[in-house]
Amino acid sequence: MLRGAPLRLAPCKAEAASLGRIAQVVEQLTLNQRVQGSSPCAPTSPTREDAARRDKAEKFVMFKWLLIIVFLLGGGHGALAAEPAKGEFEGECVMGLALGKVIKTDCSVSTVYEGKTYCFGNETARTLFLKKPEEFLLKAHVFYSSKQP
Repeated sequence: MLRGAPLRLAPCKAEAASLGRIAQVVEQLTLNQRVQGSSPCAPTSPTREDAARRDKAEKFVMFKWLLIIVFLLGGGHGALAAEPAKGEFEGECVMGLALGKVIKTDCSVSTVYEGKTYCFGNETARTLFLKKPEEFLLKAHVFYSSKQP
């Protein structure tokens, strides 16, 4: 052996392959920097498929919000549609009660008096009630209370 000369061992095949792969990665990163003018860690520019996928996702989100807004504003049919009004006296006709009769209604004809909803069997009953509401309410309360257990 020669004195003073550094001892150089030949790399094994695994080390050589590893060094070769590292060189390829460094070269690719350098190429990415030159092509895109960004850091090697920066994402690559999106492909057409990525853009189409993103546009589709954005449209879906907008459609979902549009549906929510429509239902909240009462435009939806079915489960979220407005319920019929429920009035005082369990939806019975106020004028019927004032006359001593029980007339069930669906509250499709109703009016709000002093913050409470009152139902009627028809428009004529509603019109009569509005002429003397306090008188008819008193009579309706008396009859309604008498029929309660």
